Amino acid sequence: MFAASALRGLRFFQILRMIRMDRRGGSFKLLASVVWAHRQELFTTVYIGFLGLLFSSFLIFLVEKKENEKIRTYADALWWGVITLCTVGYGDSVPQSGLGKTIAGCSCLAIISFYALPPITLCTVGYGDTVPKTWMGKIIAAFCALAGISFFALPAGILGSGFALKVQQHQRQKHLIRRRVPAATLIQCLWRCYAADPHSSSIATWKIHMRPIRKPVGFVKIIFFIIMFLKKIIVINTYLVQFDFSDHQSHFISRNQ
Repeated sequence: MFAASALRGLRFFQILRMIRMDRRGGSFKLLASVVWAHRQELFTTVYIGFLGLLFSSFLIFLVEKKENEKIRTYADALWWGVITLCTVGYGDSVPQSGLGKTIAGCSCLAIISFYALPPITLCTVGYGDTVPKTWMGKIIAAFCALAGISFFALPAGILGSGFALKVQQHQRQKHLIRRRVPAATLIQCLWRCYAADPHSSSIATWKIHMRPIRKPVGFVKIIFFIIMFLKKIIVINTYLVQFDFSDHQSHFISRNQ
């Protein structure tokens, strides 16, 4: 029975198949990039809101601990502060255990950081289980509600502006990619027309490759030509010497005869 119920409970994770639909959309990547880009602003707002939550809960605890039987400990006051600053307003359904209240408080803080609140819910707190009874407690509660909603609504504006800038950047990049190829083709065609102009005197075209260019004579080639020239001179000189010697010898032989 336990195994069957556990397997039935695991069926809930089939909803994760919807993540596969977001491979091309990139919604999670967009969300992660926006949160990472504005991480400092988000950390600042959450930190200030957390300090306001602790301070307001402590003030309510000091004021209401003798008059309100539902706020006997600082944990009760802290639970009241979370519900007040998040403007949740539990009525008929209220967590009773400490763990349930902790989970509900963390969920409220996380949700209020990502979703904007309509103006009509600015002061409509709607207390359910824990309500201040003294005038001082009501004044502090009203002030904390107005101040807390200002801080906890800031992340929504930050993320909203970040999403708008990110979407605008993606649209601009897509528009640039669409124009890149036609612009390159246009520039290439204009340059070909300019290079093919017979009256153009520019050498920055392919005309320089159409006519032969004399290769510069290097130092090694000059030395090679000099050596070959000297060899020819030596050969000619040797031939002349041999010819002169044979002529002189024949003249000497004819003279002796």
